[in-house]
Amino acid sequence: MLRPGRPARPAFVCWRCLSQKGLRSKPSGTVQSGRGLATVHHAAQSNVRPPPNQRPGPHSSDLLRVWRPSRADKIKEKLRAWEAENPSLPVHLLEDAGRPGVPTNALQTMHGEVVQLDMDSDIRDSQVLFDEGDILGMRHEAVGIKQGDLIEVTSDTWKMQLLALCLGNFNGCDHFYTDTGKWFVSQGVRTNFVVRQFVRNPNELQPIIDALPSISGSITTLNQLQNLRDVGPSRNVCAHLLKKMRAFQSAARAIHQKTVTKLRDAIQRIGPEDKIMALDQIADILLPPGTKKKGAFPPEALYAVHTSLSLDDVSFRPLLSHGLTPKAYLYEISSRSDVETIQRVEEMVRALYGDVASKRRVVHDQYLSGSELGQFILRARKAIDRNRLSRDWTPHGMLGLSTNPTSAASQGWTTSDRRILHFFHLWAAVDRFKRSSRLHWIGAAILRLLDKYGQETLLNNTTGWTFLQEIGWLKPWDIQSRYQLRLPGVEVTRDGVSVPLVETGDEKLLGPDEFAKSRKRFSGIFCIDSERTADIDDGISLETTDKPDEFWIHVHVADPTSRVSHESWLAKTAELMPFTIYLAGFYQRMLSGDAVRESFSLGEDRPALTFSGKVNNNGDLLDYTIQKTQLADVVYMTPEEANKVCGSEDMPVDLPNSIFSVGKPPLSEKKATRRMTTAVQLSRKQKETLQALGKLTKAIEAKRLRKGAMPVYFPRAQAEVSLDETTVAESPEGFFACSGDPYIKISYGSTQCTVVSSNMVLAGEIAARWCEARSIPIPYRVLPEAAENEKILNRFTSEVFYPQLKAGLRPSDEQYRRLRYLVGAVNLSTTPGAFYTMGVDMYTKATSPLRRFGDLIVHWQISAALLREQRRQQKMEPSAQTDKDQESSAATTTKAPDTAPDTGPDPHDRWLPFSRERLEKEVLPALRVREGHARLLDNMWGPSEWILQALVRAWKLGDDGSAPLPRTFRFTVSQIIPHCHIYGLLDWFDRPAILQGEDLGEAALLANVRHGDVFEVELKDVNVYGKMVQVKAVAKVEKEEEEEGAAAGAAVAADGGACNAAWLRSSQGGQGRLN
Repeated sequence: MLRPGRPARPAFVCWRCLSQKGLRSKPSGTVQSGRGLATVHHAAQSNVRPPPNQRPGPHSSDLLRVWRPSRADKIKEKLRAWEAENPSLPVHLLEDAGRPGVPTNALQTMHGEVVQLDMDSDIRDSQVLFDEGDILGMRHEAVGIKQGDLIEVTSDTWKMQLLALCLGNFNGCDHFYTDTGKWFVSQGVRTNFVVRQFVRNPNELQPIIDALPSISGSITTLNQLQNLRDVGPSRNVCAHLLKKMRAFQSAARAIHQKTVTKLRDAIQRIGPEDKIMALDQIADILLPPGTKKKGAFPPEALYAVHTSLSLDDVSFRPLLSHGLTPKAYLYEISSRSDVETIQRVEEMVRALYGDVASKRRVVHDQYLSGSELGQFILRARKAIDRNRLSRDWTPHGMLGLSTNPTSAASQGWTTSDRRILHFFHLWAAVDRFKRSSRLHWIGAAILRLLDKYGQETLLNNTTGWTFLQEIGWLKPWDIQSRYQLRLPGVEVTRDGVSVPLVETGDEKLLGPDEFAKSRKRFSGIFCIDSERTADIDDGISLETTDKPDEFWIHVHVADPTSRVSHESWLAKTAELMPFTIYLAGFYQRMLSGDAVRESFSLGEDRPALTFSGKVNNNGDLLDYTIQKTQLADVVYMTPEEANKVCGSEDMPVDLPNSIFSVGKPPLSEKKATRRMTTAVQLSRKQKETLQALGKLTKAIEAKRLRKGAMPVYFPRAQAEVSLDETTVAESPEGFFACSGDPYIKISYGSTQCTVVSSNMVLAGEIAARWCEARSIPIPYRVLPEAAENEKILNRFTSEVFYPQLKAGLRPSDEQYRRLRYLVGAVNLSTTPGAFYTMGVDMYTKATSPLRRFGDLIVHWQISAALLREQRRQQKMEPSAQTDKDQESSAATTTKAPDTAPDTGPDPHDRWLPFSRERLEKEVLPALRVREGHARLLDNMWGPSEWILQALVRAWKLGDDGSAPLPRTFRFTVSQIIPHCHIYGLLDWFDRPAILQGEDLGEAALLANVRHGDVFEVELKDVNVYGKMVQVKAVAKVEKEEEEEGAAAGAAVAADGGACNAAWLRSSQGGQGRLN
């Protein structure tokens, strides 16, 4: 804006532009050397000074020359030299990037040089989870990235697709070099695409590794170095790698350009239904056959398809994958109806806002009633007002407590309204769009029209979720992870049921038992499980031999595959929903129907598949067999009662015994589903049998521990929920009116019985050995990374990690991540391999066929082999190996290849239910994803939402819990994101939390925070929907105060730290130096 009284300043013109335009007019005045002509600087300026009596004329060739005294040149040279010798951290401006759980700016393009390569920006994915059966980590973590691999660096908060070459892993940190010339370090980089051995010759990488400023194991030091300018390998040193990456991109781009029409219309060519497809399957549809080389698509062709799919964040979403083969890259493909719904709702919102803007209309009720979207707004407002009479809205991703009873009422929702609500369901419940997606504006625009949420409220997914609860589309206590982790083929209904979309057919639910007349009868069975467990799928018995130190341990497992065909609709439903859902409040069996439970849940005269192993008092497995059996004399016990007899030692973990609960507890405990036996009620013989089982179990466990098995698994906080005090009324339109609130109890797990858990592993080992000896393909559980890192892993676990576990101390998050890197992720393979953390040479899961589809596959394969033997009256020729045989041939069994070798057609394919090829191409990739999602829902995300609901109710909603909520908590730093925020754990049921840099206050500077620091904090915000706790610091806890009362634990931790440092110095593997 021009102000009167001030002379207008002359417009400055760059000298270079002046000369290029040929403007040779006489200058209007003398050039002042003390004042720059513009803020434009060019590198082509000359330092030649004209004679004192000559000034630049209009036709002078020295027009671009700048006068500089020669003394200034010397001063600048000295300053440059000083700056090179004394580098300083640059001043960082605020970055326009979304914080965890917040969508990023969609209006501004982010450039590669300003992107912060923060791979661990999601608190939901930041924890590493270990348990007895699997190892879960971050959903898109690149497990098994090796030196020379090329990956695509990805993040939910920005749209760029960068390529990065792995330079190697040094001291637990992966070093990468991107195609933009950026060196960065990560302890858990996320990727959706990997090219294995992109650089095969290590000598090509050595000059770059030598140019690394540091390969320290301190992530803090490395982060500081990454923030320095001109630090890291130069572009000159990495020129050959940059050219190679650019050539790869050019090849992918060329393929994309040739097939751009098909790639652009991918969703139209793949089909109308939602489904899961592998990347190579999608490429088969979209790319011409001539693209293949030697029968497979080259990496650049797959990358062309991948980049095209990534641009369409409506139709395609990458799923959990291990990235070992092209078949491991799986995508969830949206149905065509969902895509059309999103497009239609966007058109409706654009039309209304466009009309308001073009005609400058006032958005009042009368105007809204003239459009479909406006009518939806009016009806939604009434529904919200009605709901707020009985339940307040909160900004914490959940509604308030019920204050008054409510009843269902019809709102007159139309078909158009339901389309809009379905969009909200996709946006908020399913969380279909990435944070960088432009489509978030649609939901925010509709929420703004509602005018029911304050100016200070973010109109994001969280508000969209609570909006759906307010209008009765969802229940106030619903769990968002149920919808987010839903997979194609399974409908997650709003009333809490997951329905596999499979036609039931006309066949009978159960067929005849082919083994009815040949089953061997066993008695003296102990079924040890919780009294509330409905499906009993395993039991144990003991048989003596003619040698006093040798026994047969029999593990009896439910046998549904004897009457359920692998081609039945029941099997197809189990394939789509491969786990029984144990999420509190939403329990659902994998094999539905009472007929299955009544026929196969272990009990008197029930069938079983028995895995038998002959062991001695040293824990050696001497022999093994599998047979069809029938049970008698079954005794049911709880783990607590069994431990009283077996003599199981308590876990050396010092966890709080406190229980936190909110809500009104149920009036009575649920009754046991069967008659339970206590330790006192056992006969003398039964007690002796259990004691013998306990002794043998300890010997087996000791041997596994010597082979690297994890000695202790820390229990996780679990939520127990009762809905007895809630009522739900449903309107004819299918909307809910809910009164009351759930009772939520939080505690640390339940008692485990070592006799059960250890012998279940024994059964899995027997099943794996039995099938491997007969060349029967099954889903073996393998840890290929652990086999490759065996030497380093042995030392790290024995000297650093396991001593802390045995002392009852929880290792640091950094140590968990290091173990996660060395062990790798559990892979499903048709080729057996060692399972390091269990201390067995091969392993599969086979003891829960009533609740795990993978176990059903094992049973179907074994049953087919046993049936073939029965019909031919001839045993298959096994090459059985016992423990001693395995020790002599360990080299052939401890390392599993990533995929099965191509040995041509399998002779067993003619009679096995699942051929090796079908398992590898169809069954196992999908099973891996579905199992991963099910375990995330049951063990991590689902329980976390219940726990945070309880926290919000106690903190903000006045729901007095069983114990008062602390005013402050202790926050232990586990991860630092430079210039941004800090991840850590609270001393309240180990809840992960975020401490933003600005919330440190006077407690500390973000640059001075280190791993392991402890702060006293108070709650700032809890977002149930985002599964996020934000805290602000009150004070920093000094080390003396922190270690008070824990002298013994500190000593062990110090020993572990010394071993950790020694391990760092010895784990280079010849890949570089240690600074």
